[in-house]
Amino acid sequence: MVGNRLVTESFEDLPPNLEELDLSINSIAFVQTQIGNLQKLRFLSISQNALEDLTGFNNENLVEINADYNRIQSIDVGLVKLQKLKTLSLKGNQINSSLGGEDGPPSITEEFFLTTSIRFLDLS
Repeated sequence: MVGNRLVTESFEDLPPNLEELDLSINSIAFVQTQIGNLQKLRFLSISQNALEDLTGFNNENLVEINADYNRIQSIDVGLVKLQKLKTLSLKGNQINSSLGGEDGPPSITEEFFLTTSIRFLDLS
């Protein structure tokens, strides 16, 4: 589904057993609940879209998220719940150093890594 000029619309017809999904190079503004609830999903690439945040994920098996080159400004605290998430790539976004935005908890610190399974975080 790469480069299809998809916008934020319903993804209801995605197979429930989907393990890898590449939605790169589209015009998606937010992650639909249908994607967030794909319980078998392990790898999600949603780079080069129009995302402003990464909310709505309930994917227990998600191991890697590539959300490079979007409009994301903060890391959602809900990602802490993704216990199998090892890689979070946010290269080319405008991430401020706080977790959860201006009114959120303290800055990204070692504590963040101790409360998640994330071992690779790219904010360059």
